[in-house]
Amino acid sequence: MINCMQARDIVIHYRILPMCAFLLLIARPTWALPLTFEFTGIINVPILSNGTWGDPTYTTHPEWTGNPVKGSVTFRLDEASPSWFNNTNFSQYSGEYTGWMAFNVIQPDGTILDIPGSAAPIPTPILEGNDAYTDLSYLRDEWNEGPSSRFYAQRTLDNKLTYPQLNMSLELTSLGESVALLTSSANYNDVIIQPQFANHSNGGYVYYYTAPNEGYEYTFKIDSLNRVTDVSEPKGLTLILLAIGSLAIARLRRVG
Repeated sequence: MINCMQARDIVIHYRILPMCAFLLLIARPTWALPLTFEFTGIINVPILSNGTWGDPTYTTHPEWTGNPVKGSVTFRLDEASPSWFNNTNFSQYSGEYTGWMAFNVIQPDGTILDIPGSAAPIPTPILEGNDAYTDLSYLRDEWNEGPSSRFYAQRTLDNKLTYPQLNMSLELTSLGESVALLTSSANYNDVIIQPQFANHSNGGYVYYYTAPNEGYEYTFKIDSLNRVTDVSEPKGLTLILLAIGSLAIARLRRVG
């Protein structure tokens, strides 16, 4: 038989559990935090593309040659579609008609570009006119052609008819001797990226037009790409656990 003390403990247990579940449920969205990577680069200098060094192809501001550019790309991977082929060596996310990826670029003249921007051009872009794509790999051996490591991100908002027309991409790829040094893993949450070891592709591209001949278009060599570490989340989780513990203690005292 269950004595009074055991019965009290059971009642407390079943009263606290729903409260704990409720607190964890309302806190869950904070766990799916956006991931941000900050980048720096040099505008209109030779970049690597498919293993070959090449001069800038497109530039609307030749006077910016050699000047620095910086910015960030932010992912909300919980809102994107993961690839069926994701594994420990490869991660891929994509999605159309979505804003789960966004770029922010600070240019030499102080202007700040937000890609995708606040509104899609009309008529609505079709096919790949409004999409986002990213992949991250570490020692991925695709089609038995040897391992490769890569970071790639692209956001497009462009229907080729009306404005704005926005596109930006970052690409770092390594093969051969440096393949194990470019990325440390295929996990966006803890990867360390070292662009100096990109020996196949190492460029960024900005395409931002608000009207015919009014905008920016240039390439840049990526010098750094660092994941921004958010230290506030563990504190938030600790506060939630403390709140749950406080509720439990308060219940015990009240019943006692």
